[in-house]
Amino acid sequence: MLIDRALELDENLAVAWQRSGRVHGYAGDSERAIDSLKRAIRLEPLDPRMFLTQSAMGFAHFIAGRDDEAADWAEMALRVSGEEARLGATWIASSRMRSGRARRPTFRKSPAEAGLGEEVDMRRACRPD
Repeated sequence: MLIDRALELDENLAVAWQRSGRVHGYAGDSERAIDSLKRAIRLEPLDPRMFLTQSAMGFAHFIAGRDDEAADWAEMALRVSGEEARLGATWIASSRMRSGRARRPTFRKSPAEAGLGEEVDMRRACRPD
């Protein structure tokens, strides 16, 4: 992997650790993702793009089943950047639903009946209980 090569050349390259964390998270290796992301934070705690690391940390905790931690990290990312807001809000909502802190939405009609095809816009297809 190209990221591994970058880290071989410079093990203090925070952006490579951040990217490594994202890749491992998407691959389902949450613990390795979290380790990489923690290292990125230690190396560059004032990174102006910290929201990327925070949202990746939220995702890693989410796939590990640690819903409260996932929501906390996603909320941190949301405070800094609206760019990651939609994804972070989804993790927060999903985490809270899984932990029972929020009610699951009910469908007014099926996605097909709502004219949404295969891409479901949850704002149009759902309403709170």
